Amino acid sequence: MNEMTFFLAQILGPIFLVIGIGILLNSQFYLKAFKSLENEPLSIVVTSMAMIAVGVVLVMKHFLWGSLVEIVVSLL
Repeated sequence: MNEMTFFLAQILGPIFLVIGIGILLNSQFYLKAFKSLENEPLSIVVTSMAMIAVGVVLVMKHFLWGSLVEIVVSLL
């Protein structure tokens, strides 16, 4: 496994795990939070810009398709 793949998996894995557990345990909170975004269009724009920036950096630094783990990290 590539060193960058391992590094990104160490960062993204725990984040997605905690968010997933939070959504499973308290889905009403997340539904309310996402519905409140309808009233804040600027939040949607800023969040989208940040997500696109992170995505571009990930694609630029990690565009590997050799193993299953590399494919998963590249797709995320």
